[in-house]
Amino acid sequence: MKERFLGKIVLPGGPGSVPVARCCVGEILVAAGHKDVADVQLLVSELVSNAVAHTASQLSGGRIVVLIAELGPDMAHIEVIDEGADTVPRPRISEADDCTGRGLWLVSQLSAKWGVRASSPECGAVWVDVPTALTEPMVLVSDQA
Repeated sequence: MKERFLGKIVLPGGPGSVPVARCCVGEILVAAGHKDVADVQLLVSELVSNAVAHTASQLSGGRIVVLIAELGPDMAHIEVIDEGADTVPRPRISEADDCTGRGLWLVSQLSAKWGVRASSPECGAVWVDVPTALTEPMVLVSDQA
């Protein structure tokens, strides 16, 4: 598949950037013809939230960069680049009563694939490929009248 670049968003590394990234990514994908961007927006929220909470992007002057591309008419490719951390992002097993810690598990469940890479010695990136084709809603039919 050939990747087609659609846009780049540069945001401050604070919590207010989460809804901005979510909205902008959705708008860019819809303008490019993608039909169902809800999962992409949810995953962008998770990845930007993680960058704000766990990386040097949260420090004064820190930034988060979101790259938006498509791998075809039904697949979005998103990359969230932060200012680096001491750890590598990976899903963890959360306890039932934990209020956090399910973001990367959700990424693994809703994406076609995802990964982590170092974009430079002081920056990290998490990328995700997410389907954007409309799917038929599930209809439950009862044989009881």
